[in-house]
Amino acid sequence: MSPLSSRLHRAGKLMMGLPALTALLMLAPVQPAQAVWVAGYTAEVNNRFTIWNSDLTPNTSASFALAGLDMTGLFWDASGRTYAALSNQTFIGSHDALSPGSTISYWDGTTIGTATIASIALLSAPASSPSDAELCLYTLSSSLPGVNPLPILTGGSTSDYEGMQIAMFGHSGTVVIETLDLVGRITYSPLILSEANGSIQNGPNADIVGAALEYPGLYESGDSNSAVLGFWNGQWGILGSAWAVTSDPRFSLFNFMPSYVDELPNGVNYSVIVVPEPGRALLLMLGAIGMVCRRRRR
Repeated sequence: MSPLSSRLHRAGKLMMGLPALTALLMLAPVQPAQAVWVAGYTAEVNNRFTIWNSDLTPNTSASFALAGLDMTGLFWDASGRTYAALSNQTFIGSHDALSPGSTISYWDGTTIGTATIASIALLSAPASSPSDAELCLYTLSSSLPGVNPLPILTGGSTSDYEGMQIAMFGHSGTVVIETLDLVGRITYSPLILSEANGSIQNGPNADIVGAALEYPGLYESGDSNSAVLGFWNGQWGILGSAWAVTSDPRFSLFNFMPSYVDELPNGVNYSVIVVPEPGRALLLMLGAIGMVCRRRRR
């Protein structure tokens, strides 16, 4: 595993890979005019809402970056950060955790509603603190009617994902279509971003992350927790959650959901899109069917 030309910054401490790649791993909330810096930003193309903080119904413009996507599976909080629903009662986020008892908003296809978070489970394999690249599974107090959850992208190797079209959300409802340039590995002692060399599995003291170069978008302060979707075989699926930014070169980093599927608790309903190398498609599909059968027997 060869370190990228990098330096990562977390909580005021620098750890070196090779020369400079600086990452702010905890994004502090601020009040910029728009979230996720977007080259050539327009609300018609780059905002999921008709008018942020005024008319929160879905943007129905034919020019919208995700025109045609069913938005009922994408919740949001008071800052306009977007969360991807795994089921009618669960959704994911990252280190900037919401609290039990707080509320999220959703669109059921007709009206806007709110729902209360009942519990949070940390998917931390092997990350152990909120400053690491873990994911959080949020469970609502009740199931939401009218919500169509999104499938999780999973399976395959790093090369199957690199070059994939992705949708990165930020606060205030912003979204930008980007390219997944790198699936990398974060280690914590010392803190280094390295190439993952094929495997999408988390390992001891290391987590897999996705990295997208800045143009046409880049995460800004306040974007942590926002959903990342990936486009595979004509369909959008859940790929992760916003986590960090780097500089020189500038990457947006996100927690990589395919690495955490095995950590989802029993009883959580979800669907998957298998993203394999073509020769392994049947084998992985059979494996996924086997896993579903085992979960049901439990």
